[in-house]
Amino acid sequence: MVNYVAVFRRKLTAVLTKLFFALVDKMINSKAKRFTKISSRCRVACNLNVWAKISNSKPVDFESSLYQEMDKAVTFYLMQSFTSRDSIGLLEGQILRYNYLFWIIRKNESDKRKQYYRFVLKYRIADILKNYVNIQNCINKCATDEISELESKLGIDVSAEFWTKLVLTDKLPAQLRKKCKPRSILSYLKKEIKTTKRDLSYNNYLKFDFSPSDITAFVSLSGTLLLLLGYLQVAAVNSYFGVPYQRYFGISDYIASSVSAVDNYLVAALIAFLFVFLSLATANTVSLYSAKIEERSSFGSIDNWFLHFTGLSALAAMTAVFFTKWRIEPIMLFVTCMYLGAPMVRYFCLRFFVSPPKAYMFSTLVFVAFVNGGVGVVTEINHVIDSKGGPPVRIFKFVDADYTEPDWFVLAITSDFVILRRQNNGFIQVRAKSDLKLIEDVIEDS
Repeated sequence: MVNYVAVFRRKLTAVLTKLFFALVDKMINSKAKRFTKISSRCRVACNLNVWAKISNSKPVDFESSLYQEMDKAVTFYLMQSFTSRDSIGLLEGQILRYNYLFWIIRKNESDKRKQYYRFVLKYRIADILKNYVNIQNCINKCATDEISELESKLGIDVSAEFWTKLVLTDKLPAQLRKKCKPRSILSYLKKEIKTTKRDLSYNNYLKFDFSPSDITAFVSLSGTLLLLLGYLQVAAVNSYFGVPYQRYFGISDYIASSVSAVDNYLVAALIAFLFVFLSLATANTVSLYSAKIEERSSFGSIDNWFLHFTGLSALAAMTAVFFTKWRIEPIMLFVTCMYLGAPMVRYFCLRFFVSPPKAYMFSTLVFVAFVNGGVGVVTEINHVIDSKGGPPVRIFKFVDADYTEPDWFVLAITSDFVILRRQNNGFIQVRAKSDLKLIEDVIEDS
């Protein structure tokens, strides 16, 4: 006769056992991801420090044979404490999966031990490697501490005891001697990577070679741009409100408009300089192939995400404002133009000019100046449209009539004319400047 109670107990035990091991596996996997990240950072930090020494702080070249040989040697020594063992515990292999992968292929690397040793002697990087090997052992200890209690309950060897013997506490960096925990190790490695990258950057900033002829060209370009921007601003604003500006503006008026735009041009020049410096001068300061290094690519993805998020958000906001209020928001316009246009300027200069840095700087200056000028035009148009009414501010007294702001908005005062716009219906009135007797400020009664 079948003992249904016994069968039920066996099935229940099997189900509970599977559930228990599934929960344990999930817990260990979540911790393993964390320690994989820390071990990866340790390898990156060690690579950067070793590269800075063997290359005299040159940008990292991942395609060079020197880097490939260095990376293999660094990996071999960082993983040696793990790969030199004959067997690895099941739970230890799970929580140290980053190391376990190298343990699986250890036979392929053991034959190159002498080659890696000669490399270390040749470039005298033993001290750097010893430091990071000790840190890696400390990471392994912290990881296996997480499973010590579980290993004891299951009756298997506690792997943390092996790693505790290998960690030289007195040789650890000062930050880790008192508190060697995962968070403190990760914090230390982040600082090391940041410091090493900063030092590499300082040694590899792109140097701009400017000659007196370049300065002369800059001054000439600035004068031409100012005059052109002054003309375009007058033309754009007056054309928008239906004013035939060719009849009322002369050369002196365009020059005056250009002079008034000097401050905006200086702002544009500053933005162009900063943009060129941040995007071109520092492009290869750390790595010639920055997208391939793990730490560099992770930060790069954040930068790209933030750039695209900002640009697309500005475009969406500008579109929404335009279709709801039928106006263009100046700040959103500036951000959108920079987001869409700046990469095209850079691509054009890098592809078609013999001296990309200079071409990029001058092209960016022209581009930002025109974008800034366009933003100024939009701002002025919005200001005119928004000035609907209110208490009197100024009175323009002519020989036969008076015009009061803000009921009338003064679009421009040229050498010979005063151009006014009636705000309630958009009617344009052009008066000879010679007929203007007085501009009187209205003082409000207190």
